[in-house]
Amino acid sequence: MSVDGFITEKSKQLEFYIRGYWDAAITYHELQQFLWDTLEEWGTVENSAFVAYSHQERVFWHVFFVVQHTEEEDLKYEDQNPDLAFVLEFLNRNYLCPLDVVGMRP
Repeated sequence: MSVDGFITEKSKQLEFYIRGYWDAAITYHELQQFLWDTLEEWGTVENSAFVAYSHQERVFWHVFFVVQHTEEEDLKYEDQNPDLAFVLEFLNRNYLCPLDVVGMRP
């Protein structure tokens, strides 16, 4: 799978899991398991060290690591995380790109 294909697919899934958690349809454990599974899958992406970052990829990795390192109670509600909700909108709908968000590949 290409880097762009991986990021496009996983961006949709990441938003699904985060919004599912906010809606109490997905547990925190399921969200964290998705993140670990994503890291494992990232290891199969070809030539990831040689492909330039896209804006979507930078935002994806930023959101990924914010969610991975945020405690359950601090992440629980969308209204507690307006910055996270904003960047999720960019990931899958190509709204304005948040230029101050810089995520790095693992």
